Amino acid sequence: MQAHTDEIEQQIQQGEQELRRLELIDQGNRSLTILLKGEDPLDQPAISAEDHQFIQTFHEKLGELQMEECNNCHERWFDMNIGPTTGFCSQCRNQNRAKLFNSENFMDPGPSVQELAYQYGLKVPEPCTQIEAMCISPV
Repeated sequence: MQAHTDEIEQQIQQGEQELRRLELIDQGNRSLTILLKGEDPLDQPAISAEDHQFIQTFHEKLGELQMEECNNCHERWFDMNIGPTTGFCSQCRNQNRAKLFNSENFMDPGPSVQELAYQYGLKVPEPCTQIEAMCISPV
């Protein structure tokens, strides 16, 4: 037990000597008071000004994106190539697929849970996370 205590005391002394060598400890103070020299690196920004500008530009471009919704299949996504006159997406304008996903074929899922909650003045639930979706998936 004494050998283990001596070993720990020796490691402490070596650590103190290294801190003195690096001028991070006051010579007369054994409480290991660290003297901060200059600015603390933890107070510095984590990213550069250039990276900050890239992030700002990304958020601006992201804010410009708009989701589109097809009037036939009610699919909502980005850049769906919605026709200006019909309001149909490119898949619904295709004659072979036009009636696959619509209310006539009972394939329209209707409004989302978030849309229904908003419509009826209820608290809008958060969408499932990827983990939650995997947990309730039947497959």
